[in-house]
Amino acid sequence: MLFFINNSVQNAEDVSKQTQIPLIGVVGVYKEEGELAVFDKPKSAMSESFRAIRSSLQFLYKKQHVEGAKRL
Repeated sequence: MLFFINNSVQNAEDVSKQTQIPLIGVVGVYKEEGELAVFDKPKSAMSESFRAIRSSLQFLYKKQHVEGAKRL
């Protein structure tokens, strides 16, 4: 019964079903104290997720022939 009431995003598949925007990466939840997960644990799975997203963005920009500074 709760599943029908919950209208929040549960996983990456929910986003893919509702939009035509390409999904370039997923970052998990940081359960440790502090806000800088990448600096606190640079070898963690979360840090690797951010690096994967960065690589995907660089690939997309290169594919679209975008040069110079980029902002999101």
